Amino acid sequence: MNNVEDLTFAGENANNYFGLAVSSAGDLNGDGYSDVVIGAKRYSSFTGRAYVYFGDLSMDNTVDIIFTGDSPNILFGESVSTAEDVNGDGYSDLIISASSYGGGNGRAYLYFGGSAMDDSPDVVMSGTTLTNFGGSVSNAGDVNGDGYSDVIIGEKFAYNSATGRAYIYLGGESMNGIVDHTLTGEGLSSYFGSLSIRRG
Repeated sequence: MNNVEDLTFAGENANNYFGLAVSSAGDLNGDGYSDVVIGAKRYSSFTGRAYVYFGDLSMDNTVDIIFTGDSPNILFGESVSTAEDVNGDGYSDLIISASSYGGGNGRAYLYFGGSAMDDSPDVVMSGTTLTNFGGSVSNAGDVNGDGYSDVIIGEKFAYNSATGRAYIYLGGESMNGIVDHTLTGEGLSSYFGSLSIRRG
């Protein structure tokens, strides 16, 4: 490996903030190659988009799936991540946030991978308190050891003067959008949950 780029990915328009959020997408289509996802949260009046590029022995920079927010000013694509395999079907899954949905309540969208993956969300997780739910999203590994991957979602302005919170949603064959565990920061203005990245 050297320090010369092999592929360059470019956004559609100026000021889309394409590339502000990037992540492995796991192997979404089950072809044995890892894929990548790139967010562009300011696309089209801050509606936002996320772009998936499938890996391959001769991978190119032509987008394979485009995910688009459903209304202006929601910042869809602010945070993107592989969710690993939350439903146990053998395909990696994808999580994308829109932290300004509903005026700042925020949402996160989970998309199940598959041989013919589409852009319709399979699970929607929603915030309710105008506190930037979905400012960060990540896979959480398998926190309860049941064989399904789980996800974690940050809400940095939540609870008692931006102490911040993070929420864990447990995977399963019929995963839903109901929070299973809530983690809370230690003090005022901690912004706990600003960044959620799985380590190891």
